[in-house]
Amino acid sequence: MVKYAVSNAGLRAQAIRVAGGTITVKAGKSADVDLAQAPDDETVAHFKARGVTFVEVKKKKPVAPSSDASAALAAAEAAVAVAQEKLVAAGDDLAAKAEAETDVKAAEAALATLKA
Repeated sequence: MVKYAVSNAGLRAQAIRVAGGTITVKAGKSADVDLAQAPDDETVAHFKARGVTFVEVKKKKPVAPSSDASAALAAAEAAVAVAQEKLVAAGDDLAAKAEAETDVKAAEAALATLKA
């Protein structure tokens, strides 16, 4: 099937054959339709004389994750690793350990936000 945007700039409604039947496009209106196959030149000329145009609707390409998002994710993972190393390095120092635990929680929360 091929998807088309059909516009009727004519003065009368036009019936268009579509996959599974017909659809009526009223004067001055547009519709997206699924055609079993692309309209041939004769069909296009027939409808063009009546003010109807066919424009193929292109499928959108899937959006790949941007490199900025990938870089942000890698930076967040690195921040978690650094915070965990800081926690290990704190050893028995309670103040440094508490600060490191806060940093780990903040880094993990940031990473979870980016992954969501």
